[in-house]
Amino acid sequence: MNDVNDKVYVGKTEYSLQKRFLEHCRDSKKQRCEKRPLYNAMNKYGVERFRIELIEETECTSEREQHWIEVLNGYTHGYNATKGGDGKKYIDYEPIAKRLQETPYPMMISKEFGCSSDTVRFVAKKFGIKTKHLSSLQKTVIQLNPSTGTQIEVFDSVSAAAKSLGCENVCSTHISDVCKGKRKTAYGYKWQYAMTDPVVTKSIS
Repeated sequence: MNDVNDKVYVGKTEYSLQKRFLEHCRDSKKQRCEKRPLYNAMNKYGVERFRIELIEETECTSEREQHWIEVLNGYTHGYNATKGGDGKKYIDYEPIAKRLQETPYPMMISKEFGCSSDTVRFVAKKFGIKTKHLSSLQKTVIQLNPSTGTQIEVFDSVSAAAKSLGCENVCSTHISDVCKGKRKTAYGYKWQYAMTDPVVTKSIS
C-alpha cells in the first residue's frame, strides 16, 4: 500500500513477502517496466512510501487474488493493471487511450487490443475520454482511402458524409450502396458502416 494516497496493489506469490517486494523494487528500475502503474508510483513517491501486508494464505491463489483486487479496488482505484487471477500480461494504457480518441467504442477497441471492454472503459475513465455504446454505431459511416483502405474520417450518418464532400448533386444513396456492398466506391472513396469488420486506421504519432 502507498501510505501517501492509500492506493493498493494486490498480488499473489509463492515466495516470502519481503522477497517479492524486493523483486518489485528491482523491476521498478527497469525501463521496460517503468510505465506500469505500481512501478511508476514507486519511482514517483519512492519505495520507502510503500508497505507490504499479508492478506491471506490460500492454495486458491488465482481466485483469491481476483477477490481481493475487487474488494480493495486494486484495479479501479489502485495499481493493479488487470483484474488478476490469470497471469495476463501488462496492458499498456496509452495506445488504448490514443485509439479511444479516434473511436470511442470500448467493445470494438477491446477486440483490437485483446483485452476486455471493462479494461477499455477503465482506460477511458483514467484519461477522461468519453465513450459511446456500440449501438450508436448503427448509422455511423467511415470514409476510407480506396487504395489502402485506411480510415480518413468518421461521420454520424450517410447524409453527414455526403454533405462533407462539399459538392452539388451528391447522392447519399450512392454512399449507402457502397456501405451495403452494392457499389465499390462513391465519389472517389470507399465507405463502410462502423458496425462491420474493423478497418485499417491511421497511425498516430
